[in-house]
Amino acid sequence: MGKLDDIISEIGSKYYPVGSVVITSTNVGATYMHNLYGGTWALKRKRFASYSTDEAITFNTTNTQSGASRISLYKDSILARITFAPKVAFADTALEIGTLDCTKIGIRQTSDIFTQNFMLASDNLNALFFIQLADGIFKNHDICTKTTATSVAASTSTATATFPIAFKGGPETMLDSFCDEFWWVRTA
Repeated sequence: MGKLDDIISEIGSKYYPVGSVVITSTNVGATYMHNLYGGTWALKRKRFASYSTDEAITFNTTNTQSGASRISLYKDSILARITFAPKVAFADTALEIGTLDCTKIGIRQTSDIFTQNFMLASDNLNALFFIQLADGIFKNHDICTKTTATSVAASTSTATATFPIAFKGGPETMLDSFCDEFWWVRTA
């Protein structure tokens, strides 16, 4: 080690001992952290910048009409809102509603998003749609109506839901360009 490296290491160890956390606004890399503070650094966490898009979901035009979505990111969460009108009768069978492009919401790949279920209510509250998001695809997998009907007719109402999108934690699942906090921990 050169003299400058020894000085950086000594100052870094004094002011940034093992276990210290430094937050940067961009992913500067472990080498940069070492050169600036000495020691060994690991990226332990990222947090989303505030961001919204209505372009992350592509609706299946065979099964839906007038679909709309809004997905918002902030810090550690993703919140989605979808609205669609059935183009065909929806029943207790799996019908694709749309697909999620996870790269448009800061997630590397669809396998980084947990399979999850949520409910949409029709605008006239005559039906509930039970939806599953799996492998980036939204599918209806059950319905419940106020009457004895076993399906929701095409174009009779609009269904809307707001729900969180759960993703696997860890900085490796999040795209840097969607983040504004990078948490570095000194490990040695």
